Amino acid sequence: DMNSRSKTVMESLTRISSLIDLTLDFSQCDYFNDEGCKSIGQLMNHFQTTLANLHLNFSWCCKIGDGGLKNLGDAIRKCSKLSHITLNFEGNTRNISDIGVGEIAQGISSLSH
Repeated sequence: DMNSRSKTVMESLTRISSLIDLTLDFSQCDYFNDEGCKSIGQLMNHFQTTLANLHLNFSWCCKIGDGGLKNLGDAIRKCSKLSHITLNFEGNTRNISDIGVGEIAQGISSLSH
């Protein structure tokens, strides 16, 4: 689970009415998992009509699996203004398969621009 500080940050961000750029670095966060990806997906959904730039670093977050990538892919699909995406999953080969990578790819390919 995400720790209380991370939850507070996510809750604070949802109080903002519009967000264009979202950059989050969770590199080497041992606790970050699919539930964390779900929370980020929910945050992205909150800004689905304004979010244009997404940069997420999950390098060496070894608890992320295909379910987390599916949540992110679903959220990417809903972001109508998204035009720049950077995702880093370096070192996450243990729980991520081609299925999870495909979910992200489908999300990105569904963007209209």
